[in-house]
Amino acid sequence: MEEQASEVCNEHAAGPEFKSSKCVERPNIFRAILNSRLPEQEKSQHRMAHEGLEVFLAGSITFSRAMTCAMFHILDQPLLKEALCQELRRLMPDPAVIPEVRALAQSPYLNAVIKEALRLEHTVTFRTPLVARTEDLSYEGRSLPAGTIISMTLAYGMMDADV
Repeated sequence: MEEQASEVCNEHAAGPEFKSSKCVERPNIFRAILNSRLPEQEKSQHRMAHEGLEVFLAGSITFSRAMTCAMFHILDQPLLKEALCQELRRLMPDPAVIPEVRALAQSPYLNAVIKEALRLEHTVTFRTPLVARTEDLSYEGRSLPAGTIISMTLAYGMMDADV
């Protein structure tokens, strides 16, 4: 991460005419920090390397938790496992040939398994505050005036079959 942050810092310092052989034109967290209105002391290579690592780890942990949840339920439920295997055999008749992401994205069963794993694993567990700034709300016969902060843990909504 330190090397990638260094390369983008050097590229940024050299100006728009500089193009490294590894330069990728798409945005990334390093370019976003460098092009932001943050104070210059917040744009150090060391800080950017830490930010990049945190983003990488956050995505890795979320993904690995969801995959662990999916694998448990797939292996625990033989009918689910068989249905998913049939779908994957249809999508990948030759296991040595990886299908295009577009083909995988159009698989209803595979997508349902992924979405269900993300729902069950609800990796975001903090309360998310909401404010109805301009209207009064009503909940279970109670009136909540405009501007009232309300919140609930996402896990409750994710596990409620009525939602």
